[in-house]
Amino acid sequence: MIFDVNDLTDKPSVIKTERTVDKVPFDKDKMITMHKKLSIQKDDFFNEEKFPHEFVFYDFEVFEYDWMVVLIDPINCTKDVIVNDRKALIKYHAEHQDMIWVGYNNLHYDVPILKGIILGMNSKKISDDIIVNGKSPWEINKDFYKVKLLSYDVSDGINSLKVLEAFMGDDIEETDVPFDIQRQLDLKEVQQTIKYCIHDVEETIEVFKRRINDFNASMNIIEMFDLPIENISKTKGQLTALVVDCERKEHDDEFDITILPCVQLEKYKYIQDWFVQAAKNKDYKAKLETIVCGIPHQFGWGGLHGAPDKPVYKEGKIFHADVGSYYPSQMIEWKLLTRNCKSPEKFKNVYDTRMALKKAGKKKEQAPLKIILNSQYGITKDKYSTAYDPVQANNICINGQLMLLDLIEHLEKFMKNDFELIQSNIDGIIVKITDNDIIERRFKHICNDWCNRTRMTFAYDRVDWYVAKDVNNYIFAFTPEDKTKKLYEVLKQEFPKISLQDNRIIL
Repeated sequence: MIFDVNDLTDKPSVIKTERTVDKVPFDKDKMITMHKKLSIQKDDFFNEEKFPHEFVFYDFEVFEYDWMVVLIDPINCTKDVIVNDRKALIKYHAEHQDMIWVGYNNLHYDVPILKGIILGMNSKKISDDIIVNGKSPWEINKDFYKVKLLSYDVSDGINSLKVLEAFMGDDIEETDVPFDIQRQLDLKEVQQTIKYCIHDVEETIEVFKRRINDFNASMNIIEMFDLPIENISKTKGQLTALVVDCERKEHDDEFDITILPCVQLEKYKYIQDWFVQAAKNKDYKAKLETIVCGIPHQFGWGGLHGAPDKPVYKEGKIFHADVGSYYPSQMIEWKLLTRNCKSPEKFKNVYDTRMALKKAGKKKEQAPLKIILNSQYGITKDKYSTAYDPVQANNICINGQLMLLDLIEHLEKFMKNDFELIQSNIDGIIVKITDNDIIERRFKHICNDWCNRTRMTFAYDRVDWYVAKDVNNYIFAFTPEDKTKKLYEVLKQEFPKISLQDNRIIL
């Protein structure tokens, strides 16, 4: 622990409360306020050359009559603890507003709390509006934009910070002070909460370090396309909408789907017919469970999933055939890009540039372009995005499933017993074929014919073995082993407890 909270024994100062109290006893003369400035040890990960904008990592805790915030600047090696002192917070913000403020889920909570306090609002009311009433920041106060803040959210939108602490193998600390306590906090409770808050900020720093590639990707997009630094607060999807020049338009044809002419189904055409009917019914909850190539499959509005429903082990001549940039390729080749895009040629240029860099083996240079391509589908279905065009997203998802089904049907038809489907997913299939060079050439010929017809591309990877418990739990090892090792190295950065044994990643 860099900072010992037992140092917080200063005699509490007093400020006038801005909160009107009617039912709960409140003594303004006993309100604890403090601004504690401390130094921290240098972390070699952070330096001005690598991060010229510098950072403030922070976290707020809000109670009925108290609020506090911990702010850590790892480059200048400072730590500030502010409790109930609005003037101190205003001064700190003014001195650090050109730095990037990093938090965990801060865009939805800490940012409006910070801006609200600076604007003279009641922090508990803001917290309740967010947590209890489900309001977004702009619904709480339309003047929040007037407070300058370069915000970056390190959360993944799925897991809580506590869950990630467990994944990282760190201790999980919780405060014993209830957040719904209906009185002022005493000094001991303030100290305990500060200790808890410091722990969360330090863990946020660790998450940031492990996810530095995500931050660098956002910065690369901003720099590559000459966007203002204020856009660091935007998600990858929002950045994508900016890059491809989207402008919000209203559409009323969400379920008017189009089946692409390249889809040629016979045996499994009933699945295509099911999608047409599901669209007519405007039913996003509809799912079709059926047997394809001898294994259970599920089709729906989220994608294709097929795998054995019983434990299996496969080895032999196994291929993982993956469609290259499946959704972006559909958008370009079949004009399924959002109709809100004013300059489709920009998206095509991003795609072509990324493919050229990929071919040249320039992984780092292509990373921001890959994000833009892969984010486009999601924002097309996001009603809050300027790219929102749901019928195009539906066309991409449905035709993506039907085209893969088309490939499976043709492999089953022309390869017969020399072909076994092991698994199918959103953008690829895993298959086992007879170990024979002629059979392999036939397999790839059918796949190439499909590519020519659908205008897609395939990448083939040999798989050494495949093990599945059920449709949701499976593992496989690539051949050669270096592919598994590369995957392990990526996962190890975020989940240090995993290990690699006999070309297997062990959780």
